Amino acid sequence: MRGEALGAAVPEDAARLEAIAADLAALEARLGKLSLWRPAAALRALCAGTLRAVRAIAARRERPLVAVLVGPSGAGKSTLVNALAGGEEIAAAGRRRPTTERVAVFASSAGEAEAVAALLGGEAAAVPAAGVPAGMVLVDTPDTDSIGAERHRAAVDRAVEEADLLLCVFDAENPKRRDAVDRLEPLVRRFDGRSVLIVVNKCDRLDEADSRGAVLDDFRGHLAAAWGVALEPPLAVSARRHLREPAWDPGAEPRHGGDRFAELRERLAAAAAAGRAERRLENALRLRELLYAEVEAALTVRRPALEAARALLARAQAGALEQALAVLERGEGFAAGEAAALLQRQVAAAWSGPLGWLLLLWYRLSGPGDGIFGRLAPWRSAARRRRAARFPFGDTPAAVGEAVRAWRLHLLAAWPEAAERLVAGGFDPAVRDPRVAEELAERVAAPLLSRFPGWVEETLGATARRFAAWPVQALFNAPVVGMLGWIGVEAVVSFFRGRILPGDYFTHGFWATLLVGLLSFTVLQIALRPAGNPQRLLRRARARFSGAAARHLARLTDHPLPVEIEEVLRLPGAPAGPPPQGR
Repeated sequence: MRGEALGAAVPEDAARLEAIAADLAALEARLGKLSLWRPAAALRALCAGTLRAVRAIAARRERPLVAVLVGPSGAGKSTLVNALAGGEEIAAAGRRRPTTERVAVFASSAGEAEAVAALLGGEAAAVPAAGVPAGMVLVDTPDTDSIGAERHRAAVDRAVEEADLLLCVFDAENPKRRDAVDRLEPLVRRFDGRSVLIVVNKCDRLDEADSRGAVLDDFRGHLAAAWGVALEPPLAVSARRHLREPAWDPGAEPRHGGDRFAELRERLAAAAAAGRAERRLENALRLRELLYAEVEAALTVRRPALEAARALLARAQAGALEQALAVLERGEGFAAGEAAALLQRQVAAAWSGPLGWLLLLWYRLSGPGDGIFGRLAPWRSAARRRRAARFPFGDTPAAVGEAVRAWRLHLLAAWPEAAERLVAGGFDPAVRDPRVAEELAERVAAPLLSRFPGWVEETLGATARRFAAWPVQALFNAPVVGMLGWIGVEAVVSFFRGRILPGDYFTHGFWATLLVGLLSFTVLQIALRPAGNPQRLLRRARARFSGAAARHLARLTDHPLPVEIEEVLRLPGAPAGPPPQGR
C-alpha cells in the first residue's frame, strides 16, 4: 500500500499510516510462523482484523469525518441527532424502545449520506439533513442494551469500524449504569481518547449545579477507569431544548436553561473542518497499541513458564554437549603416535633451512601410515593404516554416531519437565512426545558434532603454526647456520691468505655441524613432544569447540521448536511509535 493508497490528507500522514500498516503486517507474518504456540492463531486473527481496520482508515481519503452516536436505551441519541441536524425531527424519537431500529446516516449532502450508507451496508438509511456541519456525517445507531441489541450488534460494530469520532451518549439521570458502561467498553477502547466525546444528555432534569463541575469530573474519572482511555471532559446538554418543537413530556419540563450544546456543535464543526487526517492517525495508532497490548497480555501470563522451559532446554543441551564430547574424546584410533606424527608433518611442511630438511627426512622415515618405518611396523595392519589415513582422529562416523546417541539420551532424560513447561507456556501438548526430543537431538547434534574432528585438526594446525613461526625457525636454525657460516668464512679467509685448509678440517666441521643440527633437532623434538600429546590437544580443541557450540546452541536454528520459543519470547509489547501531530 503506497502513497495514493493511503487516506491521509498530507504525505507525512500517509507515510505514518503506511508505517503502522507495515508494523501490523510484519507482526501478522511473525505470528503466522508460530505453528506450535496455540495463542498465535487467535492473535493472528486479531492482527488481521486490526490491519484491515487500519487499511480501511487509510482508504478513506477525503471522505467526510464520520461521527457515530452510541449509547444505552433512553439516552436520547435520536433526539441529539435531530438537534445537531438543525432541530427538525428527522430521526425517530419517542418512548418506544428501541426507538432506532436500524443505522441511519445523516449528512448535509445527500451524496455523502448515501456513500456512507452504502459502505455500512445492510439496511443503513441515508437521510439528507441540512443542519449537519459541513464535512461531517452523523450516524445514529440502535441502542446497545435494548431487547434488539444482539440483533443489531453487527450493524453497530460495522458503523463503529468506519467511525472517526465516537459520541457516547448517556442519560444524565443515571449515567453510571454499569451495564451501559460495560457494553460500550469494547467500542470505545478502539479509539484514541481525543476521538471520544462523552455527552451527558437530559441535563435539564437535574439541578443546574449537579449538571456540571464536580459531577462531570467524577463521571469522567469513572469512565476513564472502566475503559482504560484518557477522555476529554464530558459535555452536559439538553438535546430536546434545541429541537424546533421540543414537545416536553408532561411533568418533565426542564428545571433550568443551561447546557453546553453550542460547545458540542463547535467541537464537531472544528473536527470536521481540520481534524480528519489527525483524528484518523490517532485512531490507527490506538488500534496498533491495543493489538500490541493483547499480544503482550497473552505472553505475560505464559512468559515465566516459557523462560523456565528455555532455561531447562539450555541446561539439557549443555549437558548433552558435555556427554557427547566425552564420547568423542574416547573415540578409537586417536593414538599418541598419530597425533605426534601429524604435528611433525605439518611442522615439517612449514619449516625451511637445515632443520626443515631434518624434520622432513624424519617424517618420511617414521611417519605412521606413509613413513618408511611406519609402513614396515609389524603392529600396524594395512586396514588400520588406511583408517588412520582417512580418519586421523579416530573412526569419525562411528564416534559421532555414538556421541549423538549420548546427546539424545541426555536430552530425553530432561525432556518431560521441559515439555510440561512448554505446554504451560501455551505450546501444543504434542511437544510432550519423546520423538520431538529425538528429532531435536538428531537435527542439532549430528551436524554440530561432526565438526569436532575439524576443530581438533585446527587446534593441531594452530600448534604447528606456532612452532613454524619465523622467530622459532630462526632460533633453532641459528646454531647450524652459524656453524656453516663460520666454516665457510674460515675457508675463504684462509684461501685469500694463501693457506690451504686440510681435509680433516672440513671432515670435523661436517660432523660438528651435523652434531649441532642433531642437538637442535632433539631440543625441537623435546618441545614438540608435549605439544603433540593427544589429551592436551583434545582439551584445547574441546575448550575452543565448546565455546563455539554454546554460541551455536544459543542461536539454534536447526529445529523449529527452539526457534519458535525464541520468536514467542521476542514478541513485541506496545511500540514506541511517533505521536500524532498536535498532541
